[in-house]
Amino acid sequence: MKIIISENQLRTLLEQPESRFGPEQYMSSSERAAFHSGDANKAGAALVSGSKKQMDFIHGIDPHTTMMIVGIGSAFIPVVGPFIAAGIGLADAALYYKEGDTKSAGMSALFSIIPVVGPITSKIPGILKLGAKGMSTLASKLAKGTKITDPLEISVVNAIGQNKDLVKSAVNGHVKALSQQAAAKATSSSVKSSLLGLAKTGLTYGSAALAYDYGYDGVMRKIEQNNIDKLNQKLGINKKQ
Repeated sequence: MKIIISENQLRTLLEQPESRFGPEQYMSSSERAAFHSGDANKAGAALVSGSKKQMDFIHGIDPHTTMMIVGIGSAFIPVVGPFIAAGIGLADAALYYKEGDTKSAGMSALFSIIPVVGPITSKIPGILKLGAKGMSTLASKLAKGTKITDPLEISVVNAIGQNKDLVKSAVNGHVKALSQQAAAKATSSSVKSSLLGLAKTGLTYGSAALAYDYGYDGVMRKIEQNNIDKLNQKLGINKKQ
């Protein structure tokens, strides 16, 4: 596809402030050179390519990855209460928990802990770029099903999905240590007991994560079957025959 733009349009494009949301950030080095070459035709072609790559990236989160991460966050739902009672600093999680939004509370708790777990941030440096506030915002988007278009957020979500075993293991180890420390300071016997149990067993991922996975897969299977049924109807095929 060949795009022709005027010299004025090219000048306008080149004068725009650089942004991590812009198409230029998705161009190859050769495309970026063409974009800044001063040749309107080359710049137009590079812009089209960069824009396409940008849109591909924006739509680059697999819904199954999102569901899997929400499943990991759901393991925090039963322990957010004891954490808050023990004074562990999970401000946003505490707010969601008090509002009765346990799903967002679990996600917020998970994403509040991840930035302080060294093995995870070493593997996924984008987490440190987002920072605590950015991770909290991302947690809310995932919990509420909000569309994510920020390239950095997308890369972090995909990286967590690709390194889910490391995330689960490292977070679990950190949670055990936190629980042990908090239990020593807890004044309530019930909170102390909950934290000691958590320090011993850690988080349980299985049932909640499987529930989310089954929910997603089940819906997709229904959609696929519905499409097959419609196709059969158009072709005049009776599947019962």
